[in-house]
Amino acid sequence: MMNNDKELEYQILKNIGTDKIHISFSEFSKFQQCQHKHLLEKYLGLITEPPSIHLIFGNSVHKAIEIGIKTKCDVTERVTIFREDFSKEMLDKMQGSPDFRSFGDFIEQGENIIRYLITEEILAQYDIVGVEYPLYEHLYGPFHFKGFIDLIVRDKITGRYVIIDWKTSGEEWNVPKKKKDNVFLSQMRFYKYFFSRKHNVDMEEIDCRYVVLNRLVNKNLPQMGFGKLQEVNIYSNAIDIEESLRLLAESIKKIHIDNKFLKAKLTGQKGNCFFCAHKNNIGLCNGDNTQYLQFLKESRQTKLMQG
Repeated sequence: MMNNDKELEYQILKNIGTDKIHISFSEFSKFQQCQHKHLLEKYLGLITEPPSIHLIFGNSVHKAIEIGIKTKCDVTERVTIFREDFSKEMLDKMQGSPDFRSFGDFIEQGENIIRYLITEEILAQYDIVGVEYPLYEHLYGPFHFKGFIDLIVRDKITGRYVIIDWKTSGEEWNVPKKKKDNVFLSQMRFYKYFFSRKHNVDMEEIDCRYVVLNRLVNKNLPQMGFGKLQEVNIYSNAIDIEESLRLLAESIKKIHIDNKFLKAKLTGQKGNCFFCAHKNNIGLCNGDNTQYLQFLKESRQTKLMQG
């Protein structure tokens, strides 16, 4: 059942129709950070988050790793894939921006990551279950969870499954702090639960691991040199997973049924406003906790006018 053509399933999943309402972990995370920002960017699609060198870098590294594992190409080819993809995306989307000045440094840091992550060792130790493994799983009513798991493997000796997610980072994670964040932990809990349910695999037989691909030892002191890989194992029991699923279900209810979109600055999460591009735009986000109602009203009127 798990050996079907995943490339076909991947393409089908990308083109899922709008008759089914889905939520991904990234959308769930954005909603938890600030419901009002979610309204603007995701629910109504009024604005988009601008491109950044960090996002482009992460996507290019992911692409090189993904193709490398799928095709079993050598490290030189993987480096070439990264360089070409990152260069093209930066030239297309970031040329002339302040971030473009860091282009050369990011190229060197990305090459170091690709060379340090020896995919041949993964292929030697594990059987590959799926790369960019698609999930489209029913939650309740018309609502579904949608996701792509970076890598799922099965240990050739123990038979245990391992769910792996690649994370690019400027520097090493503060793991204790990360593990206090229930929204952060929910990503692996969702993946573990839905993969288990989809294939009738005991959750006790599934391990979850972030592999953090650090660009630098210290992003504020780049002279200290390149960073190294960091493996962060995430352990979740049934109670942990149930709590994350409850939070996911509540989020969907607030988005699609209650239609309430609260601002982070008004709900004790003002820290989430710090890097927000909309924080000083009173037309998008002001001190009125009912501002979202006007956006919803305008959206409904537009739809009526469009027939």
